[in-house]
Formats: sequence, C-alpha cells, structure tokens
Amino acid sequence: MRCIICLKERAPSEEHIFPDSVGGTLVTDRVCKPCNDKLGSNVDAPLVNHPLVAMERARLGVTGTKGRLPDVFADVFGTGTLAENPDQRLRMSLKGANGVPEVRLLYNRSSSTVNGAEAVHIAIDQKDAKQLPVIIARERRRAGLPSLSKEELEEQTQEAISKGGSLDQPGVNFSFKIDLINYQLGVVKIAYELAWRWLGDDYLDDPQAERLRSILRTPRTSLSDPKAHGVHGIVQLDGKAGPLQLWQSQPDLHLALCMRTQGRLAVVVRVFSVISAVIVVSENADRYPGFAPGDAQGMFVEIDPVKSTTHEATLLEAMGRLSRELSAGNPTGNVA
Repeated sequence: MRCIICLKERAPSEEHIFPDSVGGTLVTDRVCKPCNDKLGSNVDAPLVNHPLVAMERARLGVTGTKGRLPDVFADVFGTGTLAENPDQRLRMSLKGANGVPEVRLLYNRSSSTVNGAEAVHIAIDQKDAKQLPVIIARERRRAGLPSLSKEELEEQTQEAISKGGSLDQPGVNFSFKIDLINYQLGVVKIAYELAWRWLGDDYLDDPQAERLRSILRTPRTSLSDPKAHGVHGIVQLDGKAGPLQLWQSQPDLHLALCMRTQGRLAVVVRVFSVISAVIVVSENADRYPGFAPGDAQGMFVEIDPVKSTTHEATLLEAMGRLSRELSAGNPTGNVA
C-alpha cells in the first residue's frame, strides 16, 4: 500500500478523514500507522480538543475514541480562582449530581503571624475532609511539634472541621485560551484526504498536494502566510466559509464539498457549525478533466455525527436536495 501522507509502501491502518472523536464516518486504509499516529497527536488532537468543538461534542453527546464525553468545565475552563481570594484555586466539572456542575476547592496552604507565632491556614474541599488527619500530622512535623496519638489527632481533626467555614454562592473567575493556529492543520488534513478520495491517486503527484503534505508534517503551521508554504486558503471560527452558509439551518452536521473556482480546485470543510474552511487543493483544475463536469459541478459529503450516517453526492444533487428541503420548510438534513 502507498501511504497518501508519506508516499511510502507500508502496511495500512484505519484513518478517519473527519476524526473519529467528532463522529467522523469516512474511513480509509491508505495511511500507514506511523503517519496515522503523528496525525492523531499533532494534527487531529488540536481540532478535536478545540474549546468550540468540545462544547459541540458535549452538547450532542459525541464521545471520543475512549467513549468519553468532553467535560466542558474541566477540559475547557480548567482551573479558576475565587473572586474574593485569587490565591484560592478551584475546579468545576460535570461530575455533579442531576446535571449540576460540581465545584471543588483545591488544596491551599497559607500562613500568617499571630502573637509572634506562625499560624498555618489550610483550605480544602469538604469532600476531601478525610485527608485532614494526614495534613495535620504533616504540618506538626513541619513545625517540629511532637506526634499525636490517634485519639488526639481525631480530636484536632474534629476541632478543625468545627472551626472551618463554608462559601455560599462564591464568585468565581475563569479564563481560557482559544487556539487560533494549531487547529487549522486538522481542517487542512480533512481537505487533503477528501481531495485524494475524490480525485484519485493521480492527485498524489499534484504540486499542491505536496505542499499540503508538507504543512501536515510541520505542526504549528498557520495558513495566514501563503508565501511561506504556497497553500492558499482560509480557516475561520464559524460555519460560513464559502457556500457553506447555505447550510446554516443544519448546524449539527459535518459538511465538505469540492468545486472548481477560477481554474483551481478547492475543498470546503465544516466541522459542526463552529469551524469552516476553504482550502485550495489544486492550482490547476485541468489536471482532472473527469472531475466535476458541467452536470455535477463538484462533489459533496454530509456526515451526521449523532446518527453516524454519511451521504455522498454531486454538489448539484446536494444543492437541489437542500433547495427542496428549504422550500418544504423542512431543513432537517436527514438523508432520504
């Protein structure tokens, strides 16, 4: 098998064109395992774990390869701080009961001077109260105090619990970063592999295909400077790139199409309705005279990540179906 990434003859492995973790259903065996592993960690992961994508996966119940839904609070927002005490960290997660997010204080140690002596202040979550005996024993050792018996340690633990306070509807500050660069490679990979799927093995020798392979092998490459890599395209944080705005009424689907434009071939990709792109996959559409004749105008694929269904058609057929659905007032995206 000739791998479509490294172009070497190697054993095949299963590659999802749209990542499996976002509900991708298009699979090829034309990617070798070494390339597959690198694509998974360097290219797919930043796209799959992008906060906007993670939120959609959680909303729609689209699990990852390990069968786990993203925890939007824990995975996306990470660690926050109390508004009234920025030194006190906490984490929120979706592990709470009845769908209510769980708030958990993280261990915090501070000290102050009281009557000329050091006073140690410990803040822990109520759920971690069982750790208090260990904490008290450790702090006594640190202060050079003698060890306590089991009974004395239990007494001090109960005293600490009784003197402890609680927080009622505290203010919380969270901050998180939105990746504006790394996720782009995941969309470029989808465009490249779809171009090969629709154009065939002749595409592997296209100069633009080599440029796309080159940036896939170079993590952290942005499309913002085409002079650096010769790839023209745009990736944006919405679902409206190119003609995709026609499908705004179907926000939960992954979409892609390939079409001729100004003598070039471009692949347009949408991941849910939060990321979309137009990527030039060939600078010379005439290399592929059999692709997208006048009665087809291009290729189209629609993936429902919840139902795990795929619909592939010509672009003309897809737009005709969309027009009929919109005219009937039923823009469901269901495949007839």
